[in-house]
Parts: sequence; C-alpha cells; structure tokens
Amino acid sequence: MKIKQIIPLTICFLLVVAFCIPSALAVINPNFYRVNYIDNYVDNPPYYAGIEGYIQVKPSYYDTQNGHAQAGRLRFHTFNASGIEWFSDYYNTAIGTHEGDNRTLSRTVSHSFLYSDQIVFVELLGTFAWQPHTGDPSTVWPYPFGFGGETE
Repeated sequence: MKIKQIIPLTICFLLVVAFCIPSALAVINPNFYRVNYIDNYVDNPPYYAGIEGYIQVKPSYYDTQNGHAQAGRLRFHTFNASGIEWFSDYYNTAIGTHEGDNRTLSRTVSHSFLYSDQIVFVELLGTFAWQPHTGDPSTVWPYPFGFGGETE
C-alpha cells in the first residue's frame, strides 16, 4: 500500500475510535452488585457452603432510569423446607450525601453455613436507595428511607 492510501485509512480508524470509545465507556454503570455462591459438598455430611457478595455505588453517577444511587444494601436470607425465612440480615454501604458526592461506596459480605434440615435455601440480594436528579450537586439529600421498595 502506498502512503497516500494509508493516511485516509488511519484517519478513518482514529475517528471511529474517538467516537466509539467514549460511548462504550458511558454505558458502564458504577452502581452494581454481584454474588458468588460457593458449594463445598463432600462425600459425607455435614455439607458446608458459602456465599460472598459485593455492592458498590457512586452517588455522583446519574442513572437516567433511576436517578442517583445514594446507598446500597446486601440482604442475606436463609429459608427452611417450608419456604419460611429462617434468618435474615442486612449490610449497607456508607450513605452518599449529594449529587456531587464523587466517592465510590462499597461493601463486601461473606457467609459460610452448614446445610441442615432447617436451612435448605440461601440467597443474597442487592438493592439501592435512589435519589432523584435535581441538577444541583450541592443540595444535601435526606437520609434514605428505603432500599428498592423495602422500608426500614
């Protein structure tokens, strides 16, 4: 290929990169949670297992569907064979204060447990406390009254 052919191709490539990369990065939402189940079954009882969770929020990030995530919560549940909740506990991140709060707030939780006749199902769920977008990064938010439809 001649240099005269390479220059226009290089310019086109750089333009595509310049327009596509920022768009792709804008799609990444810093408000998320993940759960990892760890089953340590052995040939003989007792059967031990574990669950790990991580939740993260960035209050300054504006999610156009929900607003600003002020805080995150991981909720750990165990249920018996009848479907009745046997145990439940909550783990919250720190609380964001306003739209300009650029901190990344996170929480990691880990549980290990023994499967028994009482505990047959375990889950860890993540929820968020949302605040509406006002456009004023200095307005202080009220204390969150609920997480994802749950009230405290």
